[in-house]
Amino acid sequence: MATGSLVVFDNLLGAIEPLTQFPGGWSVIDGRPEAQNRKVYTPGDPNMVSGKWSCSPGKFSLNTVVWEFCHVISGKCIITPEGGEPQTLEAGGTFIVEKGFRGTWEVVQTMTKFYVVAP
Repeated sequence: MATGSLVVFDNLLGAIEPLTQFPGGWSVIDGRPEAQNRKVYTPGDPNMVSGKWSCSPGKFSLNTVVWEFCHVISGKCIITPEGGEPQTLEAGGTFIVEKGFRGTWEVVQTMTKFYVVAP
């Protein structure tokens, strides 16, 4: 991508082959979740990525190594920080998971989100 370019996700998503592995720091602890991750934009830094992620129900243990901005498009999840209160997020919800977050992420209803990950 050239500096100053415009990246429209809808124009690119259909041409991107989905990845099915879970992000680093994610471990399945309940269920058999299946995910699809379409990395739409990587501006030259392999640690900075944005895209669209979908996952079927299941529960994960998280120990994040990056900062992540998320906007839930559909579905529902419950994120519980280690030693903290559960937070329910559903369609329209927007949140940030800070680098070093520890806790659980449970996909209750198949969910889809847009995300931006940065070091």
